[in-house]
Amino acid sequence: MTGPSPTELERAEALAERVLHRDVPRRRMLVIVNPYATTVSNRLKNLVVYALQSRYDVEAVDTQAKLHATELCREAADEGYEVVVAFGGDGTVNEAANGLIGTDVPLTCLPADPRMSSAAHSGSRATWSTRPSTCSRWRTTSSRAASTSAA
Repeated sequence: MTGPSPTELERAEALAERVLHRDVPRRRMLVIVNPYATTVSNRLKNLVVYALQSRYDVEAVDTQAKLHATELCREAADEGYEVVVAFGGDGTVNEAANGLIGTDVPLTCLPADPRMSSAAHSGSRATWSTRPSTCSRWRTTSSRAASTSAA
């Protein structure tokens, strides 16, 4: 299967130029990538960064060792990044959240694997607050309780 033709890409870029407001300052975003996550590849990382660059000033950094994501998030908060994305598995998300606790920098997660999170395996729905300072742990709701209360 081949990718989009240059003409299709040019048309998509022209549309993006018309739709997006270039005069609006873009927020600084740090994408923390776990290159060792099973489904993360350079190609996928590049696609993610390319997509985010239309709205954010993006920098992507690969983790090098255990607790590196925590260190990177602390540095990101100190350097004025406005949002951090954890792109990897549960470990990457956990480390990133720990690095942002006590800051106002929001964390969002981009799961490298759709089966991510032990909560998903236990039959619970897991949600992560957008403010790491208010959520040092997963908040889980039983699927059974959620479906009963929604009825």
